[in-house]
Amino acid sequence: MLSEQQRYDLWATAVKQLTNQSIFQVVQFITDPETVTYGGQLQKLTCESIGVPQDEQELFWAEVGSRALEEAIRRKRSTILNAMKERFVRYTKEETVPPPDPKKILPEGTNEDGK
Repeated sequence: MLSEQQRYDLWATAVKQLTNQSIFQVVQFITDPETVTYGGQLQKLTCESIGVPQDEQELFWAEVGSRALEEAIRRKRSTILNAMKERFVRYTKEETVPPPDPKKILPEGTNEDGK
């Protein structure tokens, strides 16, 4: 049988995975603390999705869940921004490689209008 802390750690990992796979597509920023409070839509959806029993949701969310969600969103956003920055910097430093010609990207038999 898992201890309370072990269950919370397991659920926190599940929150992070769910955030990376699904929640981040809808929520990229948390500007209002009410967004992640207990009883909110994100809390209900998250706890239901990862299988936290109803009687343990409030304590889990207060101690671990909301912070795990916020951290996962922050890390995912940071990873995406760093990748975009790296790609931009690499592109601007490559002087010998011109940008792709959009006309050459079109499949054969199509014109510039895509027809």
